[in-house]
Amino acid sequence: MGTQKKKKRSTGAKVASGIGKGVGGVFSVIGRVVAVIFLILVITGCICAVFMTNYVMKFMKTDVGIDLYSLDLNNTTILYADDSQTGELYELYRLHGIENRIWVKLEDIPQMVQDVTIAGEDKRFQEHQGVDWIRTTYAFLNEMLGLSEDRQGGSTLTQQLIKNITEDNSSTFERKIREIFRALNLEKKYTKDDILEAYLNTVNFGYGTYGIQAASNLYFGKDVQDLTVPEAASIIASTKNPAWLNPITDPERNKTRRDWIIEEYCAMTGVSESQEKSYKATPVEIKRTQMQDENTTVNQVQDYFIDTVIEEVIADLQEKYGYERMYASSLIFSGGYRIYTTVNSTVQDTLEYYFENVENLPPIHNTEYPQGACVVTDPYGKILGIVGGTGPKTNARSLNRATMSKRQPGSSIKPLTVYSQGIQNNVVTWSTMIDDHPFTERENGTGWPVNFNGLYLGNIPVCEAIQRSTNTVAVRLADRLNPQNLVNFLNSNFDFGMITSGYSNDVALAPMALGAMTVGIEPIRMIGAYQMFGNGGTYVEPYSYTRVLDNEGNVILEKNITPTRVLDPETAAVMNKLLQSVTDPTTYGTASSVRWGQQIVGGKTGTTSNDLDHWFIGYSPYYVCGLWIGYDIGAPINYSGYGYPPLTLWRNIMRDLHKDLPIKNFEDDGNCVAMSYCKETGALASVNCPSTAVGYYKPSFLPSTCPKHLGGDEVGRELDDDEEIPDDDEEEGKRPIVVRPRSED
Repeated sequence: MGTQKKKKRSTGAKVASGIGKGVGGVFSVIGRVVAVIFLILVITGCICAVFMTNYVMKFMKTDVGIDLYSLDLNNTTILYADDSQTGELYELYRLHGIENRIWVKLEDIPQMVQDVTIAGEDKRFQEHQGVDWIRTTYAFLNEMLGLSEDRQGGSTLTQQLIKNITEDNSSTFERKIREIFRALNLEKKYTKDDILEAYLNTVNFGYGTYGIQAASNLYFGKDVQDLTVPEAASIIASTKNPAWLNPITDPERNKTRRDWIIEEYCAMTGVSESQEKSYKATPVEIKRTQMQDENTTVNQVQDYFIDTVIEEVIADLQEKYGYERMYASSLIFSGGYRIYTTVNSTVQDTLEYYFENVENLPPIHNTEYPQGACVVTDPYGKILGIVGGTGPKTNARSLNRATMSKRQPGSSIKPLTVYSQGIQNNVVTWSTMIDDHPFTERENGTGWPVNFNGLYLGNIPVCEAIQRSTNTVAVRLADRLNPQNLVNFLNSNFDFGMITSGYSNDVALAPMALGAMTVGIEPIRMIGAYQMFGNGGTYVEPYSYTRVLDNEGNVILEKNITPTRVLDPETAAVMNKLLQSVTDPTTYGTASSVRWGQQIVGGKTGTTSNDLDHWFIGYSPYYVCGLWIGYDIGAPINYSGYGYPPLTLWRNIMRDLHKDLPIKNFEDDGNCVAMSYCKETGALASVNCPSTAVGYYKPSFLPSTCPKHLGGDEVGRELDDDEEIPDDDEEEGKRPIVVRPRSED
């Protein structure tokens, strides 16, 4: 039994031993598995660590290029003008692309606005180093577990600024890591003030408006310096969702968040509870300024003056800096420029009143009213008002006929060419007699040119020729002066761009005497040239602005408005008197109906063949005003029985502009003398001359006394066409100049 018992115990021990060995084996296998897994995790961790190190190092380099001192942002350009009543500077217009932004320095942003921003967006802004780890951790847990609705989110002002600058807004883990390292790096390079200033000027406040200054203008019609606490909180409240939380789109949601920001602001700055309640109870009053849909901002419709300024600044940027037109144009809408314009609001409003409603224009018989253009400047080229079409303006930067359309000027060219140059070069005087008959004979037996009324009066004085707008006399003078010289005068002094070569060019009698130019000339150039007759003979190219500043206050463009002399003072004075005689009601002048009251004005009409183009360009001591009427595609204007439309319209405009101005005479400065002349010979009158009139002459070039009525046999000697003007003879006096017709006439 003992043996059997022993045997049984041995069997049990073996079983126990086997079980022990099995369990040990299992644990051994598990251990090996755990060890393998651990090693795999370690290896994987090392690989991940290496990967994360490289990943982080890559993001450590992503901040390269973020320069807060030279941000390439879209900034709003502001146009300024002088108030026509007070002379004070005021904001005329704003130009911007998709982003409306006006940069303002932090020192010009009230501390209250800064505090409201920090309270609402990043309470620990002054303490953290770019990342608020408490908020970041909470935001992460809240995102994963849905703990609560977080009002502030996890991003600091620094992180939000980075998103504003880089436009890196993707909702990915990689973007968040990239943003964190950028924020940490940015805070090492810049001060808190630098970051806060950049943030307040780049954050989106809705409606295409960026920056606190533009938002203050947009929502409350005031500068950031004038904001109240509720208004500042209302603006900052919109940053979380500009499309839905701004005070216009959803005022109730805006107020809810605004009140919370006010609570945070008051708690942060120690404002009393009663004051906090007062802030919350104070309503904000929306005063929209230049409100526009962000999708149509670039296509806003502005008046013709604004269009003119834009085009002129673009052209000057191209000329001065060599910019391409597209780049220069982009600078106007995104460069944050300050443009100081020349417009007079009273003048511009007057022009728009007449041209926008055809009922205010002179009547005609045509079914559709023609187009038109008008420019008003001061006597020295400053553009005070401009329109480039009739009817309402419906498109931004549309065709401006005042500056873009080239039209034949007709007889309005005569004062600029044959008469001014005839007097300046001592070829004619006020009373020089010139034959009023056709200059040439055509193959069909008709003469050229013809006068508008079909009448030919024989020898008439220069003054009568310009009053009647006689074509024959103008052609004879152009021939005598040489068309090439006249073209040179226009191109060199006024940049008319007359064509001087090719089969069809302007170096000919018809273009220089009758305005039948190959292409034509823009109204603004024609009108601008007339300033020389009323200001003593000088010229300044018409300009719509005086200077342009960049967004840092540096002058980048400045107009040179120093007058250039184009006529000698004596010639200018005589021409002024001649053009006044055209508008004199007592003469046969083509513009004798244009005057009103006692105000003296001068000017000249112009009509092209078949009544396609109608002009009148005139001036007073206060203004130079010229206008053109015609169809874009040439068609006759039928005004029979209604008078000449340009004269009626010009008189109405100028009468309105002068209604509050005292009567004023031109300053002759003693540059011309009034003397009697013989109406038969054009020479200075003697006591025996039977019929005389008063003329105006250059003291340096006077006709001799009438030889026909001195009682002797002396008569005025005719000058051959190729003969030079005789030199002055102090003892014998100057001989009368009588231009003889060519033999082939």
